Amino acid sequence: MTSISPLVCRDATHYDSHQLAAILTECFTDYVIPFTLDGPTFATRFNAEGLSLTESRIWSANNNPVALAIMVRRGSRCRLAAFAIHPRWRRGGLGTAMLGRLLDEARQRGDSALWLEVISNNVAGIALYDRMGFTRQDTLCGFIAPLPDETTNTAAPLTRCDPVSVIGSMIAAPDNALPWMLDPLGTVALPAQAYRSGNDAYAIVATAFTKPQLRALYVTPAARRQGHARQLLQALAVLHQGISTPVAVPQALTPLFLQAGWEQHPITQLTLCHTLSETEN
Repeated sequence: MTSISPLVCRDATHYDSHQLAAILTECFTDYVIPFTLDGPTFATRFNAEGLSLTESRIWSANNNPVALAIMVRRGSRCRLAAFAIHPRWRRGGLGTAMLGRLLDEARQRGDSALWLEVISNNVAGIALYDRMGFTRQDTLCGFIAPLPDETTNTAAPLTRCDPVSVIGSMIAAPDNALPWMLDPLGTVALPAQAYRSGNDAYAIVATAFTKPQLRALYVTPAARRQGHARQLLQALAVLHQGISTPVAVPQALTPLFLQAGWEQHPITQLTLCHTLSETEN
């Protein structure tokens, strides 16, 4: 255990999923958007994202948790998947000290980069990350499909397929550079269904959450810009009522989702990165 006076820091192996979910929810009190999480959802979500309990941190005062940092990992890249300080402990410089520690530990591990996302209107959070040397990479959006009606046309019939084969194709694609939550590696550990439209367009839908969630959309390079992705999105809206995306879709794809009839979520996020070594591309 290491102290950031007057706090004591422990890694997250000392806590179970229910405790971590409760700490996370408590520390996100008065956040810019309402946030609650239970133990099973915590485990499902963060395990799929590459949860590293040994690298995640909980800070406590008199055995009462007051801050946490949830770290996830893929190879030499790490990501700060959640970072929150209880309202009573904010604005005292702890955020700077805690984030500095996380960056130092990442450097000591030899990580190439530390990534994170922050809500676009979280002014205080963005200011902290700017001071600590993070750079902005992209704006991320979320979308929800319209509810189908009797006039809906399912022009693109869908066929179930193996999610692992879709993941393999996406990983092998030469232009695979997606946000962390939409990276195909993030679907490996999720209960999910995969679909194809013809032989060119594929989707993976996570089924572990309250409502179905689109976690991957892929069109083979030779078949792009021919309407396959739009037709697939429209077909998914019929097949999975209430389907949505996480707020993790690159802003450049907004026209695609809007043309397919999906509605944009009012919240956006910024992707930030702190390069730690020259190996990150």
